[in-house]
Order: sequence, then structure tokens, then C-alpha cells
Amino acid sequence: WGGGDLEDLHSAVEYLQTLPYVDQDRIGVWGSSYGGMMAMFALFNKPDVFKVGVAGAPAVDVAYFTSFDQHLSRRPHTHPETFRNSNLLNYGEDLEGKLLFIHGMRDTTVPFRTTVRMMEKLMLLGKDFDIAFAPNAPHGWSSSEHYAVFLNRKLQQYFDLHLGAGPRDVPVTRAR
Repeated sequence: WGGGDLEDLHSAVEYLQTLPYVDQDRIGVWGSSYGGMMAMFALFNKPDVFKVGVAGAPAVDVAYFTSFDQHLSRRPHTHPETFRNSNLLNYGEDLEGKLLFIHGMRDTTVPFRTTVRMMEKLMLLGKDFDIAFAPNAPHGWSSSEHYAVFLNRKLQQYFDLHLGAGPRDVPVTRAR
């Protein structure tokens, strides 16, 4: 979990940065569940690239992530290094960008308490972050329309606030 996927994400962004219409100072990342974990890894490990991140129900500590893969093969006692390296609680010192946590408080796939533990860690490190929670939402917080509307609006507003709303004027080139 993490490592190779983060490098793939970074490689994709490096390519996008070569395009004339991509503003390198306005790159954000967001994901939910494993994607939320990846968004946080991106902010923690590539702060010069990713300025803003939104982590929805992030798999902070994969030992508590009730994934299909874990049930089949990988467990903390059989793969301790994998679990240690993928535990976001072991990171955070390099957080420079803006981070928004989104989480349903009734999530049983990625327990809400793991996000609370991550927030506590970031507070101890003196890092700033923002939060948007859905009191009775499960892992798929879009399962109820009012949660989906509220949290998606928060997500969009967060990027607009910290990266700027809408496209900036850029030269348009014809595709070859």
C-alpha cells in the first residue's frame, strides 16, 4: 500500500505539468478510502508538487481497514514492514499544504477513530488541517443525498479557496 502507487501518481502529474494549460502552482489531490490514504501520502511525501489535498475516509492505519485483500492474505503479524510503512501515523512531519478530512462517523470499513488518531498526530506536530464530517454516514458517505451534497460542496469549496476557482487564462494550442 502506498509506495509504488504514489510514484505512479507523481509520474502522471509530472506529465501533466508539461502541458501548457496546467498551472503547476495549482495542483491538488483528493481520494476516498485507499484514495484518501494516497492523497495524504502525496501531501506528506511530495509537498513541492501537491498544494492541497482532500482525504475522504482515509485508510490511515491499514491494520483497521477492512479490505478484501487484507482478509485474504496480508495481516499485520505476517507483513509487519508493509503495515508499518503504510501506516500514515508514521508520517505527517512534512505536511506543508492544505488538508481537508472528510469522513462518515459511522464508517465501519475505515473506522472514524483512525482519522481522529491522525488528526491528533498532526496536532502534536503543530500541523494545520480542516475537517468536514457526516454524523451518521457510513463509508460511502454519498449514500444519502444530503451528505453527498454537503460533503461534495465542501470538497469543491476547499479546492476553490486554496487553489483558486476556475481556469486561469492560458494559451490554447491545437492538438497534434
